[in-house]
Amino acid sequence: MSEHLEEKLFDEINALYELGNTYLAANEIDKALQQYENAYSKIPVQQHEWELAEGILLATANAYYVSNNFKKTLETIYRIKSYKTSNNPFLHLRLSQAYLGLHENEKANEHISKAYLNGGIEIFEDELTLLKYIITSNSLYNGDHTFENNTLIIDRSIPKHWIFILVLFPLLLIWSFIAYQNISLLIEHNSYGAKNLFVVTTFLSLASLAFLSLVWIVLGKEEIKIQDHEIRCTRKLLGLKSDMIFKKQQLEKVTIDKKRYISSLLGSIKIKHSSKHYRIGAVLNEFEVLYIKALYNNKN
Repeated sequence: MSEHLEEKLFDEINALYELGNTYLAANEIDKALQQYENAYSKIPVQQHEWELAEGILLATANAYYVSNNFKKTLETIYRIKSYKTSNNPFLHLRLSQAYLGLHENEKANEHISKAYLNGGIEIFEDELTLLKYIITSNSLYNGDHTFENNTLIIDRSIPKHWIFILVLFPLLLIWSFIAYQNISLLIEHNSYGAKNLFVVTTFLSLASLAFLSLVWIVLGKEEIKIQDHEIRCTRKLLGLKSDMIFKKQQLEKVTIDKKRYISSLLGSIKIKHSSKHYRIGAVLNEFEVLYIKALYNNKN
């Protein structure tokens, strides 16, 4: 933008803008707003449509949003000449959040869609309140989950990885056949030597593990309950249940391992809890993944 303004004037405007950013980062909203307004006032009126002016106004709107002044957030964005045709995902993000704050959900949904279209899923990262709204309202997708008493409940079958199943099944048959042959030889020759017993035990163990893995993949389910203070994962198989509970104050890190299966983006939660590592939730969609990550990486 400096080629259209005198260099001295541009530097002065930019210095005020950066000072506003510094105040905003320190949560000194009033001081930040004052510096943004000072910066904007120095831009010639005929140049208010420039990207520089629009950037300052968007920063001002962001400061109003951070202070929960949703009406002033909207009023400031309306001052941006091109806001109706803008493809700026952050602009639409703040518009959607301001409309939500004013309970205008239909308008909020419109700008949520535009933010997603122009910025992708990443634009919602760390936006906990908005992610919760997207999940509970199904505004961008239809999720098979429930939200009860501020608890996100996800109860789904384990993804069927058919290539793994097709590999595991013949191995199960082979290991079982080898174990059966060795057991038959032991009985027939009445030979229970250490070597023969080791072979039989090894292949029976492999067959059992393969069988249990196969049953888990085909019939297993996970119920994950996400609350502000803990994650509770219940694994279910043929009427049996196993619980894992992760308290927020003991969580050291929550990361997401994204893998693409066919057309669905699924995420597995990797948790470091009390110095131990766990992996749960191989059936989460991308919005649930971001919600959990935002919720548990924020220790406040």
